Amino acid sequence: MSKFYIVICFLFLFSSCSDWLDIKPESEVVEEDMFESESGYKDALVGVYSLMSARGVYGGNLTMGTLDVLAQNYNVRFSPSLTDLAKFDYVQELPEGRINQIWGDMYNVIANCNTIIEHIELMSKESFTEDNYNLIYAEALGLRAYIHFDLLRMFNAPYVSNPDYVGIPYVTIFSKEVSKQLSSKETIAHINADLSKAITLLEGIDPILIDDDENHSSNPFLIDRHNRMNLYAIKALMARVSLYVGDKEMALSYAKEVIDSEHYTFINPGNIINNKDYAFNNEHIFSIYTYKLKDNSDYYFSPKGNDQLFISSPVEKMFTSDDVRFKYWLTQKKDIYEINRYFMTKYERPEKEEEAEEYSDPNVPLIKISEMYLIAAECLSETNTAEALTYLNKLKSERVSPIVENVANSAELLEMIKKEYHLEFLSEGQTFYMYKRLALDRMTNFSGSVIAMDESKYIFPLPKDEIQFGGRK
Repeated sequence: MSKFYIVICFLFLFSSCSDWLDIKPESEVVEEDMFESESGYKDALVGVYSLMSARGVYGGNLTMGTLDVLAQNYNVRFSPSLTDLAKFDYVQELPEGRINQIWGDMYNVIANCNTIIEHIELMSKESFTEDNYNLIYAEALGLRAYIHFDLLRMFNAPYVSNPDYVGIPYVTIFSKEVSKQLSSKETIAHINADLSKAITLLEGIDPILIDDDENHSSNPFLIDRHNRMNLYAIKALMARVSLYVGDKEMALSYAKEVIDSEHYTFINPGNIINNKDYAFNNEHIFSIYTYKLKDNSDYYFSPKGNDQLFISSPVEKMFTSDDVRFKYWLTQKKDIYEINRYFMTKYERPEKEEEAEEYSDPNVPLIKISEMYLIAAECLSETNTAEALTYLNKLKSERVSPIVENVANSAELLEMIKKEYHLEFLSEGQTFYMYKRLALDRMTNFSGSVIAMDESKYIFPLPKDEIQFGGRK
């Protein structure tokens, strides 16, 4: 067997229940040694989450950075390295470097998922304790589908206008061979297959169905399933994927199933300060524990940081003053010219560790319950406006934002849903994907001007090395 080295992070001192994913040191372990025991599979799975939490992936770039720059959520006045990106000029050196890093980092995560999947498929359930075989297998499948779906949303054409576009490969084995590029339809079929299999593995056995961490207090691996790729996260992802391909009936079904489970509730505004929970953790269906969250937040949003991003004026004006997102996510600070700007402070944390421990866990949300409400509202917008408004107004009322009494038509309702994406997923990376899913032909840039959008602005170019050495198109 060839020696493939997997990046893993070891589990240390479970001093509080968060902390199956409270990982600090990194190491490398040879593949053939790692998968001799159940603990090796657990460590490998931790390694996948750790890779995803890096600043170049979901710990920063794909949530706080690149995608929200493209959504025009920030003013990049003090960020010369992002100016070309904000103009969708992907061929310039700096945007090209970012995009190449995304491609490489994401497929590295997939390679680690594939190694887990390939090995566990050769094992018997009896080799694992309790239901850990199903849990590990399903999580790896779900994570592989999640990463591929985001790659599809970046590197392929909008599905609504070109479902036959040949773009990313769906990689299912660890190999040095070049994987074949697939059409968006074919890629979606693979995503759905992985997610369907994961659901089958988790139905009836996922500890999240019990929702009782106390029952698992002696087993850190089973604690805090609500942050990981659990059964509800997979079904929520199915809702997201189904909406992307235009299957509103399926999207609505999965979204309502997650909502009706009542497992996820909106945060009580009074608890935001009390619990120092500015990222609204109890609303996360799936999130990534990001050990360096403070550093990453400072990198993007500090007035003295690397990018010095502040909220664009058009987005700032979308908020009402009582909106809890405006009150707790945006803070006025002076920029380098001593001018007050609104900076994102959702992920801000104290420097001192003892003070930081008073904050909620440093999780970056990847799927939230609010998205399920917006999916339900959008799916019903053309067939049942009254019910659609019920879902939209539930979110707005929880955010202390004025509810909508009525709308003239479905187009007006869709405009309101689009606005909520800007507000609800600020610095979470979902707004650009919404524009692309709908293949919208206009976007307001950070200075208030209208940008004409077309397919070229929605498609990330493949890395040149992939084209030159991988024979990709």
